Amino acid sequence: MQISGAQMVIEAFIAEGVDTVFGYPGGAIMNVYDEIYKQDKFEHILNRHEQASVHAAEGYSKASGKVGVAMITSGPGFTNAVTGLADAYMDSIPLVVISGQVPMFLIGTDAFQEIDAVGISRSCTKHNYLVTDVKDLPRILKEAFYIARTGRPGPVHIDIPKDITAQMGEFDYDIELDLETYKPHTKGNPRQIKKAIEAIANAKRPLFYLGGGIINANAAYEVREFVQKTGIPAVETFMARGVLSHDDELLIGMLGMHGSYASNMAMSETDLVIGLGVRFDDRVTGKLSEFAKNADVIHVDIDPASISKLVNADYPIVGDVKNVVADMLEQVGKIDKDKYESWRETIINFNELHPLTFHEDSERLKPQWVVKRVGELLGDDANISTDVGQHQMWAGQFYPFTRPRQFVSSSGLGTMGFGFPAAIGVKAAKNLPNYQSFSVNQPFSGSRFVIKHSGSVLNEEEVDEDLSVVFGANRKIPFTSESPIIRSAMSDGSLSPEAIRAFSIAGHNSGLTVNTGEGSLTSNHLFTLKPDLDNCDYLDIIPSTPYAEFAYKVGDFLFNAKIALKWYRSILLHKKTQNTYIYDTASHVLFRVKWDAPLESFPKTVPGSIGNIVFQMSSGLYGVRAQDGTFDEEKYKKVMKFCRMTEIKIAQGAKQTGGKLAAAKVTADIAYYRGVPEGQNVFSPNRFPYADTTEDLLDFVERLQKLSDKPVGFKIVVSDAGAVEELAEAIAKRKANGKNIPDFITVDSGEGGSATAPLELMESVGLTTNNALYVLDSMLKQAGLREDIKIIASGKILTPDDVIITLAMGADAVGMARGFMMSGGCIRARMCAGFGSHVCPVGFATQDEKKRASYLVVKQGAKIGNYHNNLVKSMKVVLAVMGKKSINELDKSALTYTNRNGEVFFDIDVYFRSKLHL
Repeated sequence: MQISGAQMVIEAFIAEGVDTVFGYPGGAIMNVYDEIYKQDKFEHILNRHEQASVHAAEGYSKASGKVGVAMITSGPGFTNAVTGLADAYMDSIPLVVISGQVPMFLIGTDAFQEIDAVGISRSCTKHNYLVTDVKDLPRILKEAFYIARTGRPGPVHIDIPKDITAQMGEFDYDIELDLETYKPHTKGNPRQIKKAIEAIANAKRPLFYLGGGIINANAAYEVREFVQKTGIPAVETFMARGVLSHDDELLIGMLGMHGSYASNMAMSETDLVIGLGVRFDDRVTGKLSEFAKNADVIHVDIDPASISKLVNADYPIVGDVKNVVADMLEQVGKIDKDKYESWRETIINFNELHPLTFHEDSERLKPQWVVKRVGELLGDDANISTDVGQHQMWAGQFYPFTRPRQFVSSSGLGTMGFGFPAAIGVKAAKNLPNYQSFSVNQPFSGSRFVIKHSGSVLNEEEVDEDLSVVFGANRKIPFTSESPIIRSAMSDGSLSPEAIRAFSIAGHNSGLTVNTGEGSLTSNHLFTLKPDLDNCDYLDIIPSTPYAEFAYKVGDFLFNAKIALKWYRSILLHKKTQNTYIYDTASHVLFRVKWDAPLESFPKTVPGSIGNIVFQMSSGLYGVRAQDGTFDEEKYKKVMKFCRMTEIKIAQGAKQTGGKLAAAKVTADIAYYRGVPEGQNVFSPNRFPYADTTEDLLDFVERLQKLSDKPVGFKIVVSDAGAVEELAEAIAKRKANGKNIPDFITVDSGEGGSATAPLELMESVGLTTNNALYVLDSMLKQAGLREDIKIIASGKILTPDDVIITLAMGADAVGMARGFMMSGGCIRARMCAGFGSHVCPVGFATQDEKKRASYLVVKQGAKIGNYHNNLVKSMKVVLAVMGKKSINELDKSALTYTNRNGEVFFDIDVYFRSKLHL
């Protein structure tokens, strides 16, 4: 397929797994920036200076180990970035920096903002390119990422003329790379490794000299094992801080002119230097003739040019430190650690003679004390970014580093101004959870659950990556949710179209299962759908026209893509419901589902370009109601071509009442989706029309199961254990008679409720989540149904520990609304529903076009996806602490309960049975 050079850059980023790009736009690179706006696979962070963009990319790379990416424009944009390139080159940081250049025909004419970027960057990059033909661009992009990350890492610069970014060409990114002059040696020479091991065995005073190359190679944990296995003391360079933990008894400290006396004296007295990923730079060696003059030298480095460059290596080993150390560990055999006891005592004496310390002063704060104390308070999770100067040295000397990639600083070049933009990159790389670190659901001053930790905790990699949950295992088409977290009901209409689109992006990108809410399946739930124009009879397709394309380009150039798309829709549609059509960026068509198309034309399976969707059917039957208000079987079959399972909403917003939608929110679009009058309040019946009795409800569940061949369940509120017991008995009777039974039951919470639930019922109907969950779980087990029916628990569940506790209490999955609303930009939850004086001010839950225009769909979609990803990631951390390899191992025995009176229940069944009188 032919795409533009600018699109090739974006596609290459996506293929390389880039999740963050830093940059500052300008005319020469603007074609690429236009394409950035249209995609949703990575985030762009706008810095205020090109040097800052490259430093941010450095911080990102140092903290994550990935290739950092920055984009800048030509001329002064590039010259501003040179300092960052030089800094990355000195510290071996893998970057791909793309600069715009003036068009090809202007190169060499001293055109406006022209500069010889390739000539300037040659001395401070690992490699650089000037793209002169769009056909070469895919290969160059792939080579750039490969060169940046392999061998000794470093920055690669690509200069792209503006006309190249506009030209069309074939994008083939599956090409095999064969760089004849670039063949990094990753495996060390076995003979040299054997000689090095023999030298270690014969040494009396060996010393590990640890450098930043260990961190670049992700070899810190292999090196830790090597150090511990041999019992040989170690010193670190400034760039290697965190390779060993600060409290490791074998770590002497930092070496060099800013290092400790003991470290430097140890280097002076050693008889064997074991240099791993080091450069022997002047800040460490001082006068070369005096450096470790009594020692032989083992030097392991992936860059052959670095070996014996400054200090002669007696045992040179070219190779990746991770691979070489792994080979050494296999050969090192059993070493008597007592052999080096006197050598370690000598070093201890050095440290006692001149410790690296400071004089504390009761009248003033010493900066060294502040650095040390901050480290103690922040703990292991904090990353530290510094600028350059004395505070940088204090950080290297006194901060209690515990892990690699914890310390981010400019080392070789000593670039002032590095610290702040690098911290931005670190923040982006760490992808920190956007939930709060405390559980709103569990006030620590009162009663709460306590998670039992294991006496033998697990490493995170021992926790099963698979956290999936299977619904409807007995259905013809079961549904496997990628995680036990489901974003519970919040319908299109209650939320703005933009907010629904953001959730659709999050669902597609992060594996989050999304519930449609009672407002039916809408075009916005299918926002990520990529229509196949050769097989789309189920879609109402509006093709583009030259005039519409021209208007779009003008609107995009003068204003932005949102305005351009509004013009585009108006030209092609001239309809009140024009916003019910989705714009496909690839084909430029507008489309929506053609619900009157025959069922045979609909997709046979759920399209892979949309996320997992649960269709929620409410008492209003929105989306599947016939003109007379009854259930439309044919429409339901069509809806289920896009959805994975169905939830019947017996409970409305945690209360047994019908829903309502303010007239201000019933736009032409919403009226179209729901099949109701425009501009009028919409009230749903209190009672679901096919649930006059329990048997009616269960019959309707079976009807839906047979129509869709997919899982079906329903949502209830629990107020009475007796009612739940009757429900369980009725289901058990059906099972015994060979009838279908529900695949899942969602239990909603009595704590809070939806934005439109009656205030007088807010705390008066329904048990809290865990109480209701205990009742339902107990009654289903009592009826012998627990293996057949999954439970989804819904309520104020916000944080990873909330999720784990809820799963341990008996839930198979959790339905979360409020946390996802917050992650998507909601700031006042219930307050801005549209009833009363409050209207959503951020474009999240409103139909006001001006407010909606400020809602950034792609950016907020990424945040919602990150919230889900971080919940899952942190759930695994909690599981590791609990010693559980899988969520399937969770049960009530994993919890302790303490009540407000201070009573502790290690068996929570005892507490709940007495509390609920079951």
